[in-house]
Amino acid sequence: DGTAAGTIMVKDINTNFTGNMPRGSVPRLFCDVNGVLYFTAMSNAVGIDYAIWKSDGTAAGTVEVNNIQLGDAPTTAQRPSLLTSFGGSMYFVEMTDLYRVTNTGVTELVSDNIFPDALTVAGNHLFFTGRTFAQGDELWKTDGITTSLVKDIYPGTTQSNCRLLTKVGSTLFFTADDGTHGTELWKSDGTAAGTQLVKDVWPGANPNGAHIPSNLIGVNGMLYFKSGTASRFELWKSDGTDAGTMLVSVIAPNTPNNTQMQLINNNGVVYFNNNNKELWKSDGSAAGTVLIKQLNTCRLPAPVVASPGTMVFYGADENAADLELWVSNGTSLTTLLLKNIKNDNPGSMYSNSAPNAGYIGAPFAHSNG
Repeated sequence: DGTAAGTIMVKDINTNFTGNMPRGSVPRLFCDVNGVLYFTAMSNAVGIDYAIWKSDGTAAGTVEVNNIQLGDAPTTAQRPSLLTSFGGSMYFVEMTDLYRVTNTGVTELVSDNIFPDALTVAGNHLFFTGRTFAQGDELWKTDGITTSLVKDIYPGTTQSNCRLLTKVGSTLFFTADDGTHGTELWKSDGTAAGTQLVKDVWPGANPNGAHIPSNLIGVNGMLYFKSGTASRFELWKSDGTDAGTMLVSVIAPNTPNNTQMQLINNNGVVYFNNNNKELWKSDGSAAGTVLIKQLNTCRLPAPVVASPGTMVFYGADENAADLELWVSNGTSLTTLLLKNIKNDNPGSMYSNSAPNAGYIGAPFAHSNG
């Protein structure tokens, strides 16, 4: 609960040892389904057998749901992955198949031999990318009972490479190539007719892929993304229409191309960085897109919200070469070093930060003794 006294082990899932060292269960891929936490963990004698578990926060209520993988040494592809909550059930992928665990604990096969990926809930559908010999890699959907192809965007066996599935309201945005326009921004309401190209930002097949939309995020009912021309990336937004898909603002035009731009939604405001090592924010208007602070470097992990409007990120100013934790309330004066955790290069930057969880992971140097 955020206190030392309230931080306890729920259950010792893997009690086996390697020599004198406990193996641990390495729980991961946490998924909340109506107050029940699903996750994967290792628990067999070999110590590498991933199974799906669920927990209500008590030792007695932390139990193995199933273990459908075969053998004691699964590859990464054979392990349960992409745990996703939808319609009161927990969906997951194992190798080429899509499964679900119902609220009664029963594991059911939803669809097989479809290579599902990028499970994303939007509206009344669970969307995902699937691959078959007949259509290639395309957009699919399921309601848990019926699984079907949404649209063969690139007709025939050539795949459209649907990527970056992103929910904004009840609409699914994604990128795809229909064979004519190159990789562009698309949207879907779950029907073939409602699966449409949003805007041809860079007309033609764009073989170099210079402008391809990326870093899609939803903020206040709008989609924000990084896109641009053959020479430069900028911040764009879309309401799902051609006319409503537009450049927000040209960011520091005399600075290097914004290839490293990362976008984050923090309390309804878009925060982003650029190649000029600056932290920016935007409310979706040109006038409201402003520089917050220039740093020696700026990297934006999934945000950790300390309080509404406050963002935690990794950065370094002109006085430090190492990356440490900073906080920002959206102004230069309130963008400050939080703590110098590790006094050497590359600092305390750590990738296993938990989005919106109120904490962040960082390595610490051990003291002698």
